[in-house]
Parts: sequence; structure tokens; C-alpha cells
Amino acid sequence: MRLLGLAFFIIPFLISSVAYPRDVKVGNSTMSVSPTARFCELDETKKADSSWLTSVTNLLKASGVYTIAAFPDCRELAKARKTGQFITSKVYITAPFSQIDKLKPEGVPETCDDLRTREYSDKDKAELAKSVKEFANGNSAAESKALGVLDETKGVVCYVATLQKVKTKAGDLSTMLGLFAVTSARNSMLFLYQFTPYVDATSIPTALANLKIVYTEFARANSQ
Repeated sequence: MRLLGLAFFIIPFLISSVAYPRDVKVGNSTMSVSPTARFCELDETKKADSSWLTSVTNLLKASGVYTIAAFPDCRELAKARKTGQFITSKVYITAPFSQIDKLKPEGVPETCDDLRTREYSDKDKAELAKSVKEFANGNSAAESKALGVLDETKGVVCYVATLQKVKTKAGDLSTMLGLFAVTSARNSMLFLYQFTPYVDATSIPTALANLKIVYTEFARANSQ
């Protein structure tokens, strides 16, 4: 299933102001989004911000995923505006196009089950390389490893991890921990991504705890 290929490891190749909740139209529904602590809204009047958002949107679209919102780390965004530095820490709220307004009861649990043993195929990697070359502003994939499902609330949300090495356009090698929550809201399946630097084994539980905050705040804002 292509949805479970590129969508889960294409995201980190994509680079404000503190924001208040805002509504975003997703299919036939409206969702409320807002960055959690230390993440910021983009200022699309700034060239660096608008260029980065365009890259995010296009790269996600190439893997069949709709960008609902994208929030970079505030301090990293400030540096990127001055130097073009690659942003490691960021949060994305997204939905696969094929699952907008079309959520099935089994959608989230089946996706979580598939991801328990998911590995990246040669075809996945080839498609990733093609999309990255076109949309990732000079950054490239060095290595990606699926770590599986870390935790879940059965049928509601599961938390999945990937370990990724990215070669930035400046030539630096960045090791990133990419976590995402598979969940749903307003009759659509959602992927809530969080990317942070990988330092050592303690990075995983810390990132998981932070992603749970992202999920909890989003779920609370969009409870029916």
C-alpha cells in the first residue's frame, strides 16, 4: 500500500510567530490546529517561511498526504531565516488524501497493525529519492530505519517511530528521530508527525512523551 510507504519517511526533508488556535478546512469538516510549546506558526510574508511551506506541501502531496498545518521549532526557524540552516525539530498535522471524509472503523487499527512490522522496500526508497530530488531544497536521504509501534490506545491512536539520517544541502549529516501518531478526527484518518534530533536511547521515550502531548492537545481541540 503506497500510503504506508513514502508517507512515513519522506517528511523530514521539509524547513514565526507564536500562534493561537486557528480553524482549517479538511474535506467537508473544519479542524482546530495550534502549535504546542516551543513550536511556531510560519509567517508566509517571509520568503524563507513560504518557501519551506511550499516544499512541505509538495513533498507530502507527492506521497499522497495533505498538509493541514506545519510548525517548526521557534529557535531553529529563526536561525533558518538568517542562514538557511536545516530545521530538525518540527511538527506536522496531516491527512492522507484517500482517507479524508472516508474513514472506516477499521482504518486506524489496521494501519497500526501494518506498521508493527513495516520495512522500507527498495521501491519505497527509489520513490523517496525521486521526490526528494524534486522537492526537498537540496537535502537528501542517507538512511531510514523503521522502529515499529512504540505504544497505542487500541483503535484510537498508535505511536510509530523511524530513525532517519539526512544529508543537508550544506553537507552536514543529521540523525533524526521521526515519530508519528496514527489517529482520526472528523471522519478522516490523520498522521501527526514530530521530528527531533536523535542523541541516544533516551531520545525515544522523551520524543514519545512529547508526541503524546501533541496528540492530546489536538484531540482535545477536535473532540466531537
